[in-house]
Amino acid sequence: MQLTVKGLNVHVIQGEDGYITITCDGPITITAPEINITGNVNVDGNINASGNIIDGGNNTNHHTH
Repeated sequence: MQLTVKGLNVHVIQGEDGYITITCDGPITITAPEINITGNVNVDGNINASGNIIDGGNNTNHHTH
């Protein structure tokens, strides 16, 4: 599926492996009161957070490994 949103080309592809890939020729911002993800999250790049990042062990973004 290809969408054109305010002049940006957005491609949504479901691969044979069942994964859905979204690509866009511009930045994507999601604004919502809450977003829930069930499963693993893999990031190829940096994560910037303006708030705290808490894991199951109650670690915050103020510690090092």
